Amino acid sequence: MAAALVALLSSSPLQSNELENAREIASQLSEFRFSDIVPRDEEAERHALEHLKDEEEPVVDDNEELKAKRDMERLEDLMAGTSATTSSNGKPRPKAEDLQQIKQRLFQLFHHLGFAVPSSA
Repeated sequence: MAAALVALLSSSPLQSNELENAREIASQLSEFRFSDIVPRDEEAERHALEHLKDEEEPVVDDNEELKAKRDMERLEDLMAGTSATTSSNGKPRPKAEDLQQIKQRLFQLFHHLGFAVPSSA
């Protein structure tokens, strides 16, 4: 939604303040990763640790898709010179609460421009 708003406002020179605000929101949203907003499954981690203590061979992660996403994020961190605790701009990684604040800003901007925002968004 933020990218679409940036594209729309880019074609209108009369909305420069709103365009800058939309670009800032889109930029902040681009800093989020899957692991920033999806909570850790602590129960599954405890279960896996129990199995590691009981067995000599390591337990394969039950959810290979989540493991693959986290592995890809670690690789991206290495390539970008960042870490799991900092984003590409050197600031701390965003959290789920931050996403809600940015989402609210985006919806306020939509409302300010006279656009309706779906209630399920």
